Amino acid sequence: LQKVLSAGGQLGVVIVAQSGPVSQMAVLRAMEYSEVYVAAVELGAGANEVLRAAASYAGGPSVVLLAAPAAVRGDAQWTAFTYDPRREDADGASAFQACGTEVRKEIQAFLSRESLLTLVAKKSLPAEPAEGAGDGGDLAQGLADASKTVTILYT
Repeated sequence: LQKVLSAGGQLGVVIVAQSGPVSQMAVLRAMEYSEVYVAAVELGAGANEVLRAAASYAGGPSVVLLAAPAAVRGDAQWTAFTYDPRREDADGASAFQACGTEVRKEIQAFLSRESLLTLVAKKSLPAEPAEGAGDGGDLAQGLADASKTVTILYT
């Protein structure tokens, strides 16, 4: 899945979990790639809406995790959510939207890290590239021109 996401392009992936425990790790990692629609929801009426949104997403790949309600019932590790980059493009809202009030700590840590790294990048890089700055100047200019959140991947 990670290789496919890094290549980009139009691809829809649906993962169905019929029994627990259900791991959200693959979909959480998919949020680290730029322009990927990601969702983790329970099978049922709401799943149809999420699948339609994923199918209509033209900005890149989409990854949807559908879990049987019995597989995640009472599971404190489960957070239903959607991550739609179109929200940032349209009105500057957060791409991440939890479907409930409880957000898994790993997801909250990812969102906090993304916000922190974006803030650091915006403050650390010059708004105007220096004359003859080369690739560093191009990077600074690209970040200055970016009108949405930039996710920085690291290992």
